[in-house]
Amino acid sequence: AGYWGNDSMARKISFKLGLSGRIFFIAVAVCTLGIALTSGYGMYRAIGEFDRLATASVDSAFRVFRDVLSQYGKDYRLVDGKMMIGDYTVTAEDTAATDRVTAATGAVMSILVGDTRVSTSLRFPDGKRQTGTKLVDGPIKTTVLTEGKPYRGTSGTQGVVYYVAYEPIKDVNGKVIGAIGLGMLAKNFMEAMDVIVWQQGAIALGMLVLSGLSLWFALGREVKRLAVLRDRIEAVEAGDVR
Repeated sequence: AGYWGNDSMARKISFKLGLSGRIFFIAVAVCTLGIALTSGYGMYRAIGEFDRLATASVDSAFRVFRDVLSQYGKDYRLVDGKMMIGDYTVTAEDTAATDRVTAATGAVMSILVGDTRVSTSLRFPDGKRQTGTKLVDGPIKTTVLTEGKPYRGTSGTQGVVYYVAYEPIKDVNGKVIGAIGLGMLAKNFMEAMDVIVWQQGAIALGMLVLSGLSLWFALGREVKRLAVLRDRIEAVEAGDVR
């Protein structure tokens, strides 16, 4: 046994050095978890805010659409299979109402007779209007045309996703004879979301690096002091008492 006994002081200090390393990694892990939770909560709030913003934008555009259509009249009816709004006949050739609202709000608009788009600013990728296309079977068609209720949500067409709003058109007897609908590109909101995701990621990474460096420098001094003390004790145990 050396001067310091079987369980030498050098070994105790070596243990402390190892312990310092473990404390460092535990502290970094705790910081990482905290940053991840904070960033995750921030993203959750951001997603909720973008959904709220998208819904508000759709509702605002829809109010504009209703206001434009109200200029033609208040009563809707079918005459020989054609939609009439007051004395105005909705036709595929006259897209002034839908184009006007699209220009003002950026949303695509459609007036449907039954489940068929008659006047619309919705276009195919080649630029041709989607006149004559039908609502696909699903929640929009069921909610609006079968149940006679408004619909808000998302929908995809031609591989493009939209935030959409539809409302039934009813005649004076309350019968559903068509619908008015609009869509706003979800991509416009997702692009802004992507920017926030990257910003959040960069901030989280920066916080983690700064936390790690702060801990490293804070523990580094203690580790160096213990290392010097260990070397001196090991030298004494080896008989070097200079």
